Order: sequence, then structure tokens, then C-alpha cells
Amino acid sequence: MRRPLLIFEDLHTTPRRKLFTLFGVEWLATPYAWLSPPFFCVLGIAAALLGHTESSLTMRMLTGAIYGLLLYACNTIHSLGHIIGGTILGAPMNALLLTATRDVTVYVGSRANVSLRIRMGRAVSGPLLNLLAGILVVILGRMLRRVVAHGVRLLQPRSGHLDPVPDPDDGWLGPLGRTAPPRQNTGAAVASLHDDAEGDEAIFAR
Repeated sequence: MRRPLLIFEDLHTTPRRKLFTLFGVEWLATPYAWLSPPFFCVLGIAAALLGHTESSLTMRMLTGAIYGLLLYACNTIHSLGHIIGGTILGAPMNALLLTATRDVTVYVGSRANVSLRIRMGRAVSGPLLNLLAGILVVILGRMLRRVVAHGVRLLQPRSGHLDPVPDPDDGWLGPLGRTAPPRQNTGAAVASLHDDAEGDEAIFAR
């Protein structure tokens, strides 16, 4: 049986330990599974060092480590998608094995010998859940930006500052909540508002 991609351990001889059961699927781990988060952090740091040459070394490493942790979270969400998809199709995996690099889905017996339709459904369920999670993060991020922008606007009169703050929709929030179109000359906009303020307020997985 061939070794899955990015798996460096011998899955036939490496011991496994049961962690817990979720959605009827056992979550197992090899003795080296704790290396998986650092592994993804190394990948993230390598990507940051190659792609952000204008930033300082410390900032690139920090950004890369955060990116690596996000990759690890995506790996876990991906595995959950396979579990959920297999359960919906009536052919869930027998176990999910956490290794030093990535997760491996384990199918044994009748759960491995299934139709092509079920195989395809189980395969796409992982990326599909990743996509849905990404869309949710984008929506929540936009909502958070608006909440922060409006919170800053509401706090400005109390602190005596009436400067406009950037609006997430590319406008400017003025001192009384007025939304003005984007301005190219930010300094002139601030001065104008100050003038107004004087009169206003798998088997193994693939």
C-alpha cells in the first residue's frame, strides 16, 4: 500500500493513540502528531520569507507563523468536512489519524469498497467546508470592520476629536455620522471638517 502524500511516518508500524470520538469517528494520533502545528508554521514562515521581502525579518516571521496556524486550522476544517460528508452519504470513515504533518482519513472494509459517487462525495466535502468557512470569515470580517468604524465615530465627540474615520465601504464617517464620498486629499478633508466643527458637532486518504 502506497504512502499518502506528505506523510513521512510508516503508518503500518507507528503506534496510534485514541484521542476522542466525534460524529462517530475515532480521532487517533501518532506519537509525532504534536509536530503538525510547528510543521505548518514552518511552511507559513517559508512562504512569508519568499513573498514579503519589503517587510522586516521579524514581521515576516511573525506573519508567517500566524499564516501557518491558519493553515493548520484549515487542515482540521478540511478533515471535518470529510467526516461530515461521509456521514451524510452513509459511508463515514473508520478513523481520522493525526500525524506529524497532516491528517489521514482511514477507511476499512465495506467503508472502503463504495461506489464512485460516494467516493467523489467524500472527496469534495473537505474542500467544500473549507470554502464555506472562508466565506463566513470574510462576512464576519466585514461586519467587524463596520462595528469598529462606527464605534470609533461614536467615541470621537466625547474625546473632543471630530476628524473623519475611514468607512469600510470606502467613504468617510464625519462628526455627525454623515457619510461623504472618498477624498483623495485627506489633509484638506480634515481641515474642512474642523472648520465646520466650529458651527456644528484510506485505506488512507488521498
